Amino acid sequence: LYDLSEIYFTLCNDTVAAVEKYTESQVTSMRKFLFIVDGIFLLVIISMIILMLYSEITKKRADNLGKLAYIDVITTMPNRASCEKLIAEIKAIPAENRVSLGLIMFDMNNLKLANDFLGHQGGDIIIKDFGLALKSLAEKHDIFAGRYGGDEFVMIFRGKTESLLKEITEELAVVIEERNKLMKLDVERIQYAYGFGYAPPEEEITIDELIFKADKNMYTYKKNMKNKKSINESE
Repeated sequence: LYDLSEIYFTLCNDTVAAVEKYTESQVTSMRKFLFIVDGIFLLVIISMIILMLYSEITKKRADNLGKLAYIDVITTMPNRASCEKLIAEIKAIPAENRVSLGLIMFDMNNLKLANDFLGHQGGDIIIKDFGLALKSLAEKHDIFAGRYGGDEFVMIFRGKTESLLKEITEELAVVIEERNKLMKLDVERIQYAYGFGYAPPEEEITIDELIFKADKNMYTYKKNMKNKKSINESE
């Protein structure tokens, strides 16, 4: 009986040892498995964060590219596409919601001569300075100003008085005069013509008709400038 009991306890000890060893191996395997799972989970989180950051960067880049599509590179003011976009928006406004509408068309003079004499970089400086002057006045009076073409610019007024159009041209003349005083050569000086177009809210006239009117007045102004110059030169 004693011998059998010894054998029994030995078997029990061996069994417990075997169970402990098995349990330990399972725990170790489980720990390795959980470590791998945790690693995979961490990689997934990191990947998601990277994707979110990349998506945000891509979105910002797309937004910036979208903005650049409407910005003139030389003057940093709205370009032709931006002008046309605003014009289309104005056309879509219902008649009952219309407000007073006005615009000024500007055309730079002697720009070809400036490009020939100073090079295109010199001509670009003249365009840039003129554009920045318009941009500054537009921000001051809360109106739209954009580069409409190569040497053409436009200011669009909504809900403003007609007197403001004249006021801005007078302010612009002062700014340009101060700038021109710093130039050594006549060809470096900014010269321009302009024309008005204005309609109160009750007047049934489209913005296209206003543009045509302002454009016509601008070329009349330009023609008068040339005639005046010819008379002065003949004297």
